[in-house]
Amino acid sequence: MLDGAAGKLKYDVTLTRGSGNEWRNDGDPYLLTARFSTEMNHWYNLGLTVVQGELWQGSGLTSKRDRVAVDGRIDIKRWTLKGQISNGHNGPVDARRSLLEVEWTYGYSEWTAYLQRFVFELGNQKFDQETHSLGVRFEPTNHLQVDVDYSKDASNFGRPNRAMLRAQIRVRL
Repeated sequence: MLDGAAGKLKYDVTLTRGSGNEWRNDGDPYLLTARFSTEMNHWYNLGLTVVQGELWQGSGLTSKRDRVAVDGRIDIKRWTLKGQISNGHNGPVDARRSLLEVEWTYGYSEWTAYLQRFVFELGNQKFDQETHSLGVRFEPTNHLQVDVDYSKDASNFGRPNRAMLRAQIRVRL
């Protein structure tokens, strides 16, 4: 990972294995991600992300992925509005994603409640995927973050909709 700042521009460039949580060599997967943004210490933030890679699919197969995304954040007192829109490809298929999030922070920023709307469209699908989430985040230090949310599909590419209760713990060393 390479990260830093050049003037008022922040950058992060990361090269990962492209095989998810496991180390897989078959198919030689990789994922290269580069994000350029304005400084994070203002009441707003704008960013541009470029993603290119070959993701591991199993049995020695990989799938090409590319994306270009634009994102933004606006802070208004205890409220934060976030959004991202991306366009690219899953192999030869057009892929578009969008995310909208509203957050409300309580206390000294250690508690956050959030509402999300996520939409994923694939060019070869008759239906899209749309998911709504309501969650809470506890982040007592920069080294620990706990998220719990309830997510429900409004649509799922024509398949049965899912409802999930999810929990995630992040530890940063």
